[in-house]
Amino acid sequence: MTETELAALCAAITPPDEAARAAAHAHWASLAKPLGGLGGLETTIEDAAALTGSAKLDISRRAVLVLCADNGVVAQGVSQTDSSVTRAVAENLAAPASAGWHRPPGARWCRWIWASQATRSRASSTAASPPAQQTSPSARL
Repeated sequence: MTETELAALCAAITPPDEAARAAAHAHWASLAKPLGGLGGLETTIEDAAALTGSAKLDISRRAVLVLCADNGVVAQGVSQTDSSVTRAVAENLAAPASAGWHRPPGARWCRWIWASQATRSRASSTAASPPAQQTSPSARL
C-alpha cells in the first residue's frame, strides 16, 4: 500500500455516529434488566452502533475467536508447563468435534497461525521468513 492509498483510506473514515450510539443506549436502558447490568457488552454494542451508524445491529454473522498465549511466562520459568501445552489447549478449543460444537449451515472454520517463541527467535536470528501459516486439520475452510 502506498502512502497516497493510505491517506485516501484514512480520509474516508467518518467520525462515530453519536445519534446511533444514543439510540442503542436508550434501547438497552429500556430493557427489563438492571441499568448497565450487562457491563462492557452494552458499551461495546453502543460503540458498534456508533461505528456502523445504526442502532439496529445485524449479528447474524458471528465468530468465535480462540486466542492463547504464554506471554513470556515460560521463558521466566514460572509456568508449570511449556508452550506445547498452550498449543494443545488452543487446538482442542478450536476443534469443533472435541468441544461439542456443531457447525451451523453456511458457517466456515478459519485458518489459524501458530508461532512459538523458538520459531520467532530462529526467524529473527537467521533472517528467515516469518513462520508459515498452517491449517489445522479440523479448521479447514
